[in-house]
Amino acid sequence: RWHEQAWPAPGPAVPAERAYERGCLLLRQHQRAAGPWLEAAARAGHGRAAYLLGLLHLGASYLNGLDRAGVPRGRWFQRSYKRAGHWLEMAAPGLVEADMALYRLHRLPRFGLRDRARGEACLLRAAAAGHPEARFL
Repeated sequence: RWHEQAWPAPGPAVPAERAYERGCLLLRQHQRAAGPWLEAAARAGHGRAAYLLGLLHLGASYLNGLDRAGVPRGRWFQRSYKRAGHWLEMAAPGLVEADMALYRLHRLPRFGLRDRARGEACLLRAAAAGHPEARFL
């Protein structure tokens, strides 16, 4: 694969923004290769990478588990509300969208770590930051 030869493995020598860009480039065609790049960027403090990982683990992605020929394949991003909560919590301090996603996550009946008060706090933070949907909920 071209990306394995062109780029080294993600690590501390790669800046967070560069790891995020590489993860996004790989996301559509090579999910298994995109995951480590996005995780490296999120762990380095990149808020958008953490937000994207949270959405992917929520299952809210356009990636439907099919390759270009329409053949089902294994998905690297399995639906996991606990992982989604972890990544969204990392992204929430800097992103209003992450606060709204956390609010929605805490309202899901199947989320085992659901906390209504925590979800309401996320909604209030998003409304205070000017999120258009949060202001009317």
